[in-house]
Amino acid sequence: MAELIQSRLLRQSQRYTFETDEVRLIKVRGETLARCKELQQHVAKPLVFALDTALKLQCIDVPGSFDSQDLSVVATSRSERRRINGVRCAEWSYALQTVTRDGVECVAPGTTWLMAARFLDLHDLVLLGDAMMRRSDQIRVLQPSIFRTLCDDIEAELATQERRAPVGFRNCQRALWLMRANTDSFMESQLRLALVSHGLPCPEVNHQVTCTGADGKQRCFYLDLAYPEVKVAVEYDGRQHADNWEYDQARIRALDNAQWLRLGVFRPDLANDARRMEIAKAVAERMERRCRTKVPVRDPLPLHRIADRWRRKAEAAKAPER
Repeated sequence: MAELIQSRLLRQSQRYTFETDEVRLIKVRGETLARCKELQQHVAKPLVFALDTALKLQCIDVPGSFDSQDLSVVATSRSERRRINGVRCAEWSYALQTVTRDGVECVAPGTTWLMAARFLDLHDLVLLGDAMMRRSDQIRVLQPSIFRTLCDDIEAELATQERRAPVGFRNCQRALWLMRANTDSFMESQLRLALVSHGLPCPEVNHQVTCTGADGKQRCFYLDLAYPEVKVAVEYDGRQHADNWEYDQARIRALDNAQWLRLGVFRPDLANDARRMEIAKAVAERMERRCRTKVPVRDPLPLHRIADRWRRKAEAAKAPER
């Protein structure tokens, strides 16, 4: 079934000048799979591929800061570490889940996410978690509840064995509050994180709306980021829109007719603190038009402070009244 889906996506890609994420990930997977099989032929003991290599083998988008030209493998102890030219070895002595893809064994997505916390900051760890929960059925590999279970299992293992937590595990726990399912790209995730870091409420991801087009027919659209209560939409306009210009224009007109205030964001808008502040202020201004109250925008707050604040707020809401 997976091979049929991949074949169909590759055929579809020939109709467009823009390569979809699904097709790009399938191509990367094929290249990585060939490299892994070649390496295994030159090594006596079976290898378990890890980190960014495991992500590529499973068609999961890799954050730029995590991507490496080297192949990565896992060792369950220091004595098991491999010294192979062009291969980096990551040690992981906790519960290890693996999967096999076309005869190649690799670390399962959830465990890879836990392992990645050693190498990624909180921002990119959230991006990776989002990438594992994409809206597309063809590249979604995990559901949100799995991440909570992964963290709970590690905590239980630590309590039973009285050992230290994996490096970066605190950020895994924080990321649970910041990740969102059904995203389409890293840029959309970065845009969402930029808005919340500037003090805006967390928008809904890929919010579905029904609008009436110029032909009088009703159509469903998905908004990258939305504040439905004030009908404000924030969307990342990437290169894929070049092949869908007429559709996008009709879509924008339909949203205008439905009284949605839409802000399009481009890659340069997220390039630095000053540009991200401008975007946050533009979103706040649109929200103010609708709610007629001041929507404050602040200097960016570190994501770990936002996650901790949301956690404390949730815990206070659950605490029984005295």
